[in-house]
Amino acid sequence: MQFMVYPQNNNKKENKKNPKYVRNFKQFDKVKFEEELKIIDWNTILAINQNDVNLSLDNFIRIIEDFRDKFAPFVKVSNKQLKNKSKPWLTNEILNSIKVKNKIFNKFCKAKDPIRKAELHQQYKLHKNQITNKIRISKDQYYKQFFETNKQNTKKLWKGIKEIINTKNDTKVQPTNLRSNDIIINDRLQVGNEFNKFFSSIASKIDKKIREAKK
Repeated sequence: MQFMVYPQNNNKKENKKNPKYVRNFKQFDKVKFEEELKIIDWNTILAINQNDVNLSLDNFIRIIEDFRDKFAPFVKVSNKQLKNKSKPWLTNEILNSIKVKNKIFNKFCKAKDPIRKAELHQQYKLHKNQITNKIRISKDQYYKQFFETNKQNTKKLWKGIKEIINTKNDTKVQPTNLRSNDIIINDRLQVGNEFNKFFSSIASKIDKKIREAKK
């Protein structure tokens, strides 16, 4: 099957000025969290005597959200931090190496002496190659562990496959034509059906291999 793909412009640009927040679970104390929940007078909080289910639910959600904000508050993060969180194979060691590489690059840009500039350029290239190799090894190890851990979870397996083939690319593309058995198909519904057949066959093959591996 051959696909003819035409990109479509995506005018929805992310507003980098809008701050982003994530919950910070680094200092989350599960034991203390549970202990404080136990001492709450739930009969009073849930207003059991009023026989109002909606009121009880609202009060319950409010208390849980208050505790969540107390033990796992929101913290402001940069776009760079969000990007790193989406790449769990970037270990602290690798991130520190990247910082060192960037410092060397800045020194290289500011250097005036040709000899010193050449030395810094060699250092930068060495660090860059080392980091590239570390990332490749770390990423391979991460996905090997990921697929081994989730080999019984089809949903997680597909999530890992989609991450590897990078389906969340910023450039949005939609095929408008495709060639199937030497026939050009233009109808959008037929194009969708052909894609469905194609990827369904892949899913069946992967599922078959997983089942065989379990035996």
